[in-house]
Amino acid sequence: VIYKQLAQSDGHIIDGVRPFLDLLNHHGIIKAICSGALEAEIRYTLSQAGLEEEFFTIVAADHVLVGKPSPEGYNLTLTQLQDLDPTLTAPQCIVIEDSHWGLEAARGAGMKTIAVTNSYPEEQLGMADKIVDRLDHITAHDLGL
Repeated sequence: VIYKQLAQSDGHIIDGVRPFLDLLNHHGIIKAICSGALEAEIRYTLSQAGLEEEFFTIVAADHVLVGKPSPEGYNLTLTQLQDLDPTLTAPQCIVIEDSHWGLEAARGAGMKTIAVTNSYPEEQLGMADKIVDRLDHITAHDLGL
């Protein structure tokens, strides 16, 4: 299972999102969003990009008491995904993040991480298990497939 924080830049989906989602869909990977943005903002961006049906669940800033770097959002996302697959555990999840706060939150929840350098340089994302420049640079092997 992949947790995918949909990275946004001025309301646009970042480069590589569509090929990355195609890879996940090809392998039957469950996708969720855990974001520091508000749910209405996330849903608007997804709608504009034609991606509203891609994600099983969305956990947004207005769903948690404490935002990132707290793991609360990722823990809530896991709980919601366990409604679909009760055997799912945090170490089976891979979080795609673009900030050190998000990486800290994901690691605090016990999940694996891949950082994308669309918001911060590689030097600030060093705590990730892997770092890529674009989402479509993530391979099936990176995801353990």
